[in-house]
Amino acid sequence: MRKIFTLSLYFIATAAFFSCSKDEPTPATPIDILTGGSSKSWLTVSFKENGVNALESCDTDNVTTFTKATSKVLTEVGAKKCDASDTNSTSDFKLSADGKTITLDGLSFTVTKLTANELEFKGVLFGDTAEFALKAK
Repeated sequence: MRKIFTLSLYFIATAAFFSCSKDEPTPATPIDILTGGSSKSWLTVSFKENGVNALESCDTDNVTTFTKATSKVLTEVGAKKCDASDTNSTSDFKLSADGKTITLDGLSFTVTKLTANELEFKGVLFGDTAEFALKAK
């Protein structure tokens, strides 16, 4: 009887051990991808206006940082200023829960790509079609 009891405990313990699944990592939410969980910096690699390249070389060293806690985006002007009066700017942003829409200072854009290393969005900017591509810094 004791052998049956011990054998039963062994099978129960073995079954319990193998039935426990490992915790799968929770996939990152779009906001966590954009902000790196708190704050993440991006560089603009492409800007098209009405399908034509409009990115100036003086804008390629600007750094755009999205901060989750404050819903603020800081654009820091790099050393290659387009105009001597260019200064850093801060604005508000909102990313939809599904990551398909980003709103920057009230202007809404469609997110076409959002990965840990790439952000692409497009929309209408002052009557023109604008397309942006950024890479994680």
